[in-house]
Amino acid sequence: MAHCNAILSQMLKIVPRHVFSTLDKAHGSGRTARRFSRGDQFVHLMAIQLTGRSSLRDGVRSMRSRSNNLYHLGTQPVARSTFAEANEKRPASFFEALFGHVYGRCQPVAPKHKFKFKNKLFSLDATTISLCLSLFPWARFRKTKAGIKINTLLDHDGYLPAFVSISEAKRHESKTAKAIHLPKGSIVAMDKAYIAFAWLFSLANRGQMGRLPSGLAKSRYRDKGTGKHYVFLTNNFDLSARTIADIYKERWQIETFFRFIKQNLKIKSFIGNSPNAVLFQVYVALIAYLLLCYLKFLCPLGLSLQQLAQLLQLNLFRRCTIQELLQPPGFNNQLTHNNNQLNLCFA
Repeated sequence: MAHCNAILSQMLKIVPRHVFSTLDKAHGSGRTARRFSRGDQFVHLMAIQLTGRSSLRDGVRSMRSRSNNLYHLGTQPVARSTFAEANEKRPASFFEALFGHVYGRCQPVAPKHKFKFKNKLFSLDATTISLCLSLFPWARFRKTKAGIKINTLLDHDGYLPAFVSISEAKRHESKTAKAIHLPKGSIVAMDKAYIAFAWLFSLANRGQMGRLPSGLAKSRYRDKGTGKHYVFLTNNFDLSARTIADIYKERWQIETFFRFIKQNLKIKSFIGNSPNAVLFQVYVALIAYLLLCYLKFLCPLGLSLQQLAQLLQLNLFRRCTIQELLQPPGFNNQLTHNNNQLNLCFA
């Protein structure tokens, strides 16, 4: 029988190790870590994320108990204090950049959106994660509450998060929107919280389509089933009222995305209390989501994302190929893409 690394090891190899050294040069703290590298930190955070560890201590102990797997994961046991210091002091921009790299890897294998037009389609919305004020005083947004806000630009090609901005919950969405850069010709569906006319005007000048102040018009649509009338504000005069209504209805996919990450990933309780530790954990959770999507796009079983997540989480340290785990009995084709150029067997 051929030797196989654990499923988690094969998943992590979707992100080449050389990426970490490249990003560390651009987003590092100025000196290279001698022992607990960025790659080590990512492996530990991802393992804690996918196994649902309750605390940093629990996560470190869990990794130590699987010392036989650590070599194949490309890492080694770490002291809790070393891990905590890395989460406290290292710049969070590294994991933000890593998230962008993994999104770029997912794009070529993602299915296209369901509309006939060829423009990129995005939805823009935010969700709030409540935090304990006594543990996260830096995230205060009400008298007795704390929280963070996750602003997300969802790419409807595969329903992938293309851009994420994490801020204190009190920060208004319109301020975050200014940091978003969109491909020319994009169609963006958003609600009124993101109306910032200076930003919208800059988008119009760059050729974006969406809810913009330059040449605005109301698109009216009547639902034949319920008889209700809907009014949408748009600057796209080429699409029919029905298509514009369908685009806005498609915004529900971003709510589905938020529900999935809250129910299936570890973003509602944190292993550290500092802003950096929170940012690290959220970005690693989103990277985990992208890796799950990557495998789903190439999976021949037609599993839902939640079914795939549960299957992988139950078999993270099982020694078999991803093909063997995801293929039904008698299914002979391997998980490949682009004429066998991409093979998900990393044994």
